[in-house]
Amino acid sequence: MEKSDIFYRLTQAVIDMDATRAAEAAAAVIQYNVDPYEAIIEGLAKGMDKVNELFENEEYFVPEILLCADAMNAAEAVKVAKGLFQEIHIPLILKTPELVSVRRRQEGVR
Repeated sequence: MEKSDIFYRLTQAVIDMDATRAAEAAAAVIQYNVDPYEAIIEGLAKGMDKVNELFENEEYFVPEILLCADAMNAAEAVKVAKGLFQEIHIPLILKTPELVSVRRRQEGVR
């Protein structure tokens, strides 16, 4: 499976509010040794960017945003459980300079 396919699956799972598919795509990140940070930026964050656009266009409302965030969190939980990150903090509103404010990898990169 290509990285771009995994990123697309992550993005679509968030947009579609599908926590199960998000967790499955996160498992593919682990299975295919994709950089988790890249998966967050290129997959999950892009999904939330689209969710923000849908919100601004009044196609999504607060309940939909919360379900999208649940899908994103389900994917993060898989990665954290597998020990890829010690701690992750992603703001709900991703249109900030601090897209991912804490990045700690177990390899010691801080």
